[in-house]
Amino acid sequence: KLLKENIDEEKIRKSGMDFGIVTISLSDMKGLELYIEDINEGKLINYLIASSRLPIFKQERMEGKLFLDGGYHNKLPISLLSSKGYRDLIVVKLYKNDTIFKTVEDDLNITYVRPSEDLGRILDFSQSRIRKNMKLGYLDTYKAFENLKGRKYYVRPKNNEGFFLDYFVNLDEATISRIGKILGAPDMPSKRMLFEYIIPKLIELLELEEDVSYEDIVLAIFEEAAQRYEIERFKIYSFEDIEDAVLEKYRPSRENLSTKIPRFLKQSDFVLKTFKDGILNEIIDVLLGNIAWVTSV
Repeated sequence: KLLKENIDEEKIRKSGMDFGIVTISLSDMKGLELYIEDINEGKLINYLIASSRLPIFKQERMEGKLFLDGGYHNKLPISLLSSKGYRDLIVVKLYKNDTIFKTVEDDLNITYVRPSEDLGRILDFSQSRIRKNMKLGYLDTYKAFENLKGRKYYVRPKNNEGFFLDYFVNLDEATISRIGKILGAPDMPSKRMLFEYIIPKLIELLELEEDVSYEDIVLAIFEEAAQRYEIERFKIYSFEDIEDAVLEKYRPSRENLSTKIPRFLKQSDFVLKTFKDGILNEIIDVLLGNIAWVTSV
C-alpha cells in the first residue's frame, strides 16, 4: 500500500534514468539483476518488494515464483552500473568494517562512503536511531568527499607532518621517561626511546595502521580524550578546535594502573592488550598535561 501510494511507475519508466534491482528467484535458485526494461509493465512494485523480501517476511508468490532479498546474491551490485557504461560511482556501505569491493575493471572511479560506527539493528526504526543515522550519514559522506580526518570525529586535515612531528620532538626528557615507565620501555636515550619504542606502542594501543602519519597519531590521541570528556561528535572541527575543546576539559585521572604491573610484564603484547584502556588513559594524561603546561606558558 505504501509503495502504491508513493511510486508512479509510468513516471519512472519515462524519466530516462537507469533503474535496476537485484533479487533471487528461490523457485529457480538463481540471482536476478534486472533493469526496469526487463520488468513487465505494471510489475515494478512487485519486483521492488521481491528485491527486499527478507526470510522473516511472509512469503508470497509473484507470477508463480518465490523471491528473496537481492543482498543474498549480490549486496553491492556495481555490475548493474558498470555494464551500462557508468565509470564514476558512489558506493554507500552499511557496515563500518565491511570489505572494499574488488573490481576487475580498472577504469572504475569509485568513491566509498562508509559509516563510522554501527548503524543499529536492521529493523530498528526508532526516531532516535533514525536521527543519529541521518547525522552520521551526512558527516560520513562529507568526510569521504572532503577527505576529513578522524575515526570518531570529523576533522579538517592540516596536511602538515612537521607540525605534528613537533608534538613529539618537543617532549622533554621527563615526560618521555614517564611514558616509558608506563610502557615498561627498556633503558635507552630518551629520543630513541620515543621514536623506537613509545610511538610504535602508541600506534598499537590506538589500533592504527603501521604506516600511519604523525597527524593521525596526534589526532587519535585527542579523539580518545574527546570521547572521555564526551565532547560533541556531530560537527566538523579544525584540528585547533578539537585541541582547544579537549584542553579546556582536561583533568588528569587519578588512576595509575601501570604502577601495579611489573616492568617485565609491561613489554608483553598480551598484557598491553589486556590493560589497553587503562594504560592508554595514563599516557594520554601525561601527553595532555605536557601540552596544557606548554600552552599555559
